Amino acid sequence: MKILQEIDKNICEYAISDKGIGFPLLVDLPHGGRIYPDDFGFSCPRRALELCEENYVDELITRPSLMIGGTVLKANFPRTYVDLNRSMDDIDQLLFDAPWEKPITPKGRSVHGHGIVMRLIRAGEPIYSRTLSHTEVQNRIETYYVPYHNVLGYLSDHILDKFGVVYHLNCHSMPSSIVANSFPQMQPDIIIGDLDGRSCNLDFRTYLVNGFKDMGYRVAVNHLYKGAEIINRYGQPAWNRNSLQIEINRALFQDEKTGQKNRNFSYFASDIEKLVISIKNYTPQKP
Repeated sequence: MKILQEIDKNICEYAISDKGIGFPLLVDLPHGGRIYPDDFGFSCPRRALELCEENYVDELITRPSLMIGGTVLKANFPRTYVDLNRSMDDIDQLLFDAPWEKPITPKGRSVHGHGIVMRLIRAGEPIYSRTLSHTEVQNRIETYYVPYHNVLGYLSDHILDKFGVVYHLNCHSMPSSIVANSFPQMQPDIIIGDLDGRSCNLDFRTYLVNGFKDMGYRVAVNHLYKGAEIINRYGQPAWNRNSLQIEINRALFQDEKTGQKNRNFSYFASDIEKLVISIKNYTPQKP
Protein backbone atom coordinates (compact mmCIF):
# COMPACT_ATOMS: atom_id res chain seq x y z
CA MET A 1 0.00 0.00 0.00
CA LYS A 2 1.31 3.44 -0.96
CA ILE A 3 0.26 6.81 0.35
CA LEU A 4 2.90 8.78 -1.55
CA GLN A 5 4.16 8.80 -5.10
CA GLU A 6 7.39 6.97 -5.86
CA ILE A 7 10.31 8.29 -3.79
CA ASP A 8 13.96 8.21 -4.85
CA LYS A 9 15.36 5.31 -2.80
CA ASN A 10 18.76 7.02 -2.74
CA ILE A 11 17.11 9.67 -0.56
CA CYS A 12 14.66 7.85 1.69
CA GLU A 13 11.96 5.23 1.96
CA TYR A 14 8.96 4.74 4.18
CA ALA A 15 7.25 1.62 5.43
CA ILE A 16 3.72 0.87 6.57
CA SER A 17 2.01 -2.45 7.18
CA ASP A 18 0.06 -4.22 4.44
CA LYS A 19 -3.12 -3.22 6.26
CA GLY A 20 -2.23 0.46 6.11
CA ILE A 21 -1.67 2.97 8.87
CA GLY A 22 -3.54 1.73 11.91
CA PHE A 23 -1.97 3.75 14.72
CA PRO A 24 -0.64 7.33 14.97
CA LEU A 25 2.99 6.33 15.60
CA LEU A 26 5.52 7.93 13.25
CA VAL A 27 9.17 6.90 13.50
CA ASP A 28 11.93 8.63 11.59
CA LEU A 29 15.53 7.46 11.22
CA PRO A 30 17.63 10.30 9.78
CA HIS A 31 21.17 9.11 10.53
CA GLY A 32 21.47 5.51 9.40
CA GLY A 33 21.90 5.96 5.65
CA ARG A 34 24.59 3.97 3.85
CA ILE A 35 24.24 5.02 0.20
CA TYR A 36 27.14 7.38 -0.48
CA PRO A 37 26.43 9.86 -3.31
CA ASP A 38 28.96 9.93 -6.14
CA ASP A 39 29.61 13.64 -5.66
CA PHE A 40 30.47 13.38 -1.95
CA GLY A 41 34.16 14.01 -2.64
CA PHE A 42 35.41 13.26 0.89
CA SER A 43 39.11 12.89 1.64
CA CYS A 44 39.09 11.10 5.00
CA PRO A 45 38.95 7.29 5.11
CA ARG A 46 35.48 6.01 4.32
CA ARG A 47 35.66 3.89 7.44
CA ALA A 48 35.83 7.09 9.51
CA LEU A 49 32.54 8.19 7.95
CA GLU A 50 30.95 4.78 8.43
CA LEU A 51 31.65 4.97 12.17
CA CYS A 52 29.39 8.06 12.23
CA GLU A 53 26.47 6.04 10.88
CA GLU A 54 23.78 5.01 13.35
CA ASN A 55 23.59 1.38 12.31
CA TYR A 56 20.91 -1.14 13.31
CA VAL A 57 18.50 1.40 14.82
CA ASP A 58 16.20 0.75 11.86
CA GLU A 59 16.42 -2.98 12.48
CA LEU A 60 15.55 -2.50 16.14
CA ILE A 61 12.48 -0.34 15.71
CA THR A 62 10.94 -0.89 12.26
CA ARG A 63 9.36 -4.29 12.79
CA PRO A 64 7.56 -3.55 16.08
CA SER A 65 6.41 -0.17 14.77
CA LEU A 66 4.77 -1.82 11.76
CA MET A 67 3.27 -4.51 13.98
CA ILE A 68 1.11 -1.91 15.73
CA GLY A 69 0.21 -0.09 12.52
CA GLY A 70 2.82 2.66 12.73
CA THR A 71 4.81 4.36 9.97
CA VAL A 72 8.59 4.38 9.60
CA LEU A 73 10.67 6.78 7.48
CA LYS A 74 14.38 6.13 6.92
CA ALA A 75 17.03 8.27 5.23
CA ASN A 76 19.32 6.29 2.93
CA PHE A 77 22.19 8.77 2.53
CA PRO A 78 24.79 9.35 5.26
CA ARG A 79 24.47 12.15 7.78
CA THR A 80 28.02 13.22 6.94
CA TYR A 81 26.84 14.18 3.44
CA VAL A 82 24.01 16.39 4.68
CA ASP A 83 22.53 16.27 8.18
CA LEU A 84 18.73 16.19 8.36
CA ASN A 85 18.77 17.10 12.04
CA ARG A 86 20.28 20.55 11.49
CA SER A 87 18.54 23.73 10.42
CA MET A 88 19.00 24.92 6.86
CA ASP A 89 20.88 28.00 8.06
CA ASP A 90 23.38 26.00 10.16
CA ILE A 91 26.12 26.63 7.61
CA ASP A 92 29.84 26.26 8.33
CA GLN A 93 31.70 29.13 6.67
CA LEU A 94 34.99 27.25 7.02
CA LEU A 95 33.86 24.84 4.30
CA PHE A 96 34.11 27.57 1.64
CA ASP A 97 36.62 29.92 0.12
CA ALA A 98 33.99 32.65 -0.11
CA PRO A 99 31.31 33.83 2.37
CA TRP A 100 27.91 32.12 2.30
CA GLU A 101 25.45 34.56 0.78
CA LYS A 102 22.39 33.71 2.89
CA PRO A 103 21.73 34.29 6.62
CA ILE A 104 23.49 31.91 9.01
CA THR A 105 22.31 31.03 12.51
CA PRO A 106 24.73 31.88 15.32
CA LYS A 107 23.20 29.11 17.47
CA GLY A 108 23.98 26.10 15.31
CA ARG A 109 26.49 23.28 15.52
CA SER A 110 28.73 24.60 12.75
CA VAL A 111 31.02 26.15 15.33
CA HIS A 112 31.97 22.55 16.20
CA GLY A 113 32.19 21.47 12.55
CA HIS A 114 28.83 19.65 12.69
CA GLY A 115 26.48 21.86 10.71
CA ILE A 116 24.02 20.85 8.02
CA VAL A 117 27.07 19.84 5.97
CA MET A 118 29.68 18.48 8.36
CA ARG A 119 33.28 19.68 8.17
CA LEU A 120 34.63 17.37 10.88
CA ILE A 121 33.82 13.91 12.12
CA ARG A 122 33.44 13.50 15.88
CA ALA A 123 37.11 12.73 16.43
CA GLY A 124 37.95 16.14 14.97
CA GLU A 125 39.24 14.70 11.69
CA PRO A 126 38.49 16.85 8.61
CA ILE A 127 36.18 15.24 6.08
CA TYR A 128 37.54 17.25 3.14
CA SER A 129 40.97 18.34 1.94
CA ARG A 130 39.30 20.83 -0.39
CA THR A 131 36.87 23.71 -0.17
CA LEU A 132 33.26 23.13 -1.17
CA SER A 133 31.35 25.30 -3.59
CA HIS A 134 28.15 27.05 -2.64
CA THR A 135 26.47 25.24 -5.53
CA GLU A 136 27.27 21.73 -4.31
CA VAL A 137 26.13 22.47 -0.75
CA GLN A 138 22.92 24.03 -2.02
CA ASN A 139 22.40 20.98 -4.23
CA ARG A 140 22.73 18.65 -1.25
CA ILE A 141 20.14 20.67 0.62
CA GLU A 142 17.68 20.86 -2.27
CA THR A 143 18.15 17.30 -3.55
CA TYR A 144 18.37 15.35 -0.27
CA TYR A 145 17.47 17.46 2.78
CA VAL A 146 14.34 19.17 1.46
CA PRO A 147 12.73 16.01 -0.04
CA TYR A 148 13.21 14.06 3.22
CA HIS A 149 11.58 16.80 5.25
CA ASN A 150 8.80 17.10 2.69
CA VAL A 151 8.03 13.39 3.11
CA LEU A 152 8.27 13.54 6.90
CA GLY A 153 5.99 16.59 6.98
CA TYR A 154 3.49 14.91 4.66
CA LEU A 155 3.39 11.72 6.77
CA SER A 156 2.95 13.75 9.96
CA ASP A 157 0.07 15.71 8.42
CA HIS A 158 -1.51 12.54 7.02
CA ILE A 159 -1.45 10.80 10.40
CA LEU A 160 -2.78 13.89 12.19
CA ASP A 161 -5.66 14.15 9.72
CA LYS A 162 -6.51 10.48 10.20
CA PHE A 163 -6.20 10.17 13.99
CA GLY A 164 -6.22 13.71 15.34
CA VAL A 165 -2.84 13.13 17.02
CA VAL A 166 0.74 12.15 16.10
CA TYR A 167 3.30 10.36 18.29
CA HIS A 168 6.60 10.95 16.53
CA LEU A 169 9.83 9.24 17.60
CA ASN A 170 13.04 10.66 16.12
CA CYS A 171 15.43 7.77 16.76
CA HIS A 172 19.22 7.78 17.11
CA SER A 173 22.14 5.95 18.68
CA MET A 174 24.91 7.64 20.67
CA PRO A 175 28.55 6.59 21.15
CA SER A 176 29.16 5.17 24.59
CA SER A 177 32.36 7.23 24.91
CA ILE A 178 30.43 10.49 24.67
CA VAL A 179 27.93 9.25 27.23
CA ALA A 180 30.73 8.26 29.61
CA ASN A 181 32.43 11.66 29.29
CA SER A 182 29.18 13.47 30.07
CA PHE A 183 28.00 11.11 32.83
CA PRO A 184 31.19 10.04 34.67
CA GLN A 185 29.43 8.24 37.52
CA MET A 186 26.47 6.43 35.99
CA GLN A 187 25.89 6.36 32.24
CA PRO A 188 22.31 6.33 30.92
CA ASP A 189 21.22 3.67 28.46
CA ILE A 190 18.61 5.95 26.94
CA ILE A 191 18.35 9.72 26.65
CA ILE A 192 14.96 11.17 25.79
CA GLY A 193 14.74 14.77 24.65
CA ASP A 194 11.74 17.01 24.10
CA LEU A 195 13.36 20.45 24.06
CA ASP A 196 12.54 20.86 27.75
CA GLY A 197 8.87 20.10 27.22
CA ARG A 198 8.33 22.13 24.06
CA SER A 199 7.99 19.29 21.54
CA CYS A 200 5.86 16.69 23.34
CA ASN A 201 3.22 16.46 26.00
CA LEU A 202 4.59 15.44 29.38
CA ASP A 203 2.24 12.49 29.68
CA PHE A 204 3.55 10.66 26.60
CA ARG A 205 7.17 11.41 27.49
CA THR A 206 6.61 10.01 30.99
CA TYR A 207 4.99 6.90 29.53
CA LEU A 208 8.09 6.09 27.47
CA VAL A 209 10.53 7.01 30.24
CA ASN A 210 8.73 4.71 32.67
CA GLY A 211 8.54 1.98 30.04
CA PHE A 212 12.32 1.91 29.69
CA LYS A 213 12.84 2.15 33.44
CA ASP A 214 10.44 -0.71 34.12
CA MET A 215 12.64 -2.91 31.95
CA GLY A 216 15.70 -1.94 33.98
CA TYR A 217 17.26 0.71 31.74
CA ARG A 218 18.79 3.93 33.02
CA VAL A 219 17.10 6.95 31.44
CA ALA A 220 18.09 10.60 31.30
CA VAL A 221 15.75 13.34 30.10
CA ASN A 222 16.90 16.47 28.30
CA HIS A 223 20.45 16.10 29.56
CA LEU A 224 23.20 16.02 26.92
CA TYR A 225 20.62 15.60 24.13
CA LYS A 226 17.54 17.80 24.34
CA GLY A 227 16.62 17.34 20.70
CA ALA A 228 17.45 19.27 17.56
CA GLU A 229 15.95 20.46 14.29
CA ILE A 230 13.59 17.57 13.57
CA ILE A 231 11.58 17.57 16.78
CA ASN A 232 11.76 21.36 16.87
CA ARG A 233 10.14 21.43 13.46
CA TYR A 234 7.49 18.74 13.94
CA GLY A 235 6.74 18.81 17.66
CA GLN A 236 3.74 21.01 18.48
CA PRO A 237 2.02 19.40 21.46
CA ALA A 238 -0.62 22.13 21.66
CA TRP A 239 -1.79 20.89 18.25
CA ASN A 240 -1.47 17.19 19.17
CA ARG A 241 1.88 16.80 17.40
CA ASN A 242 4.13 15.04 19.92
CA SER A 243 7.79 14.58 19.01
CA LEU A 244 10.53 12.95 21.08
CA GLN A 245 14.18 12.45 20.27
CA ILE A 246 15.39 9.07 21.51
CA GLU A 247 19.11 8.36 21.85
CA ILE A 248 20.18 4.76 22.52
CA ASN A 249 23.60 3.94 23.94
CA ARG A 250 25.32 1.93 21.22
CA ALA A 251 27.05 -0.31 23.74
CA LEU A 252 23.65 -1.93 24.36
CA PHE A 253 23.58 -3.59 20.96
CA GLN A 254 26.78 -2.89 19.00
CA ASP A 255 30.52 -3.58 19.13
CA GLU A 256 31.66 -0.02 18.56
CA LYS A 257 35.14 -1.02 17.40
CA THR A 258 34.02 -3.39 14.66
CA GLY A 259 30.61 -1.85 13.98
CA GLN A 260 28.98 -5.28 14.21
CA LYS A 261 26.10 -6.38 16.41
CA ASN A 262 27.18 -7.53 19.84
CA ARG A 263 25.98 -10.59 21.74
CA ASN A 264 23.29 -8.52 23.49
CA PHE A 265 21.60 -7.44 20.26
CA SER A 266 18.75 -9.97 20.23
CA TYR A 267 17.96 -9.41 23.91
CA PHE A 268 17.85 -5.64 23.48
CA ALA A 269 15.81 -5.93 20.28
CA SER A 270 13.25 -7.98 22.22
CA ASP A 271 12.97 -5.22 24.84
CA ILE A 272 12.54 -2.53 22.18
CA GLU A 273 9.82 -4.63 20.58
CA LYS A 274 7.98 -4.93 23.90
CA LEU A 275 8.20 -1.20 24.52
CA VAL A 276 7.05 -0.16 21.06
CA ILE A 277 4.15 -2.61 21.10
CA SER A 278 3.13 -1.26 24.51
CA ILE A 279 2.60 2.18 22.95
CA LYS A 280 -0.56 0.75 21.41
CA ASN A 281 -1.93 0.67 24.97
CA TYR A 282 -1.03 4.28 25.73
CA THR A 283 -4.02 6.32 26.81
CA PRO A 284 -3.54 10.09 27.23
CA GLN A 285 -4.42 11.36 30.67
CA LYS A 286 -7.30 13.77 30.68
CA PRO A 287 -6.38 17.24 31.98
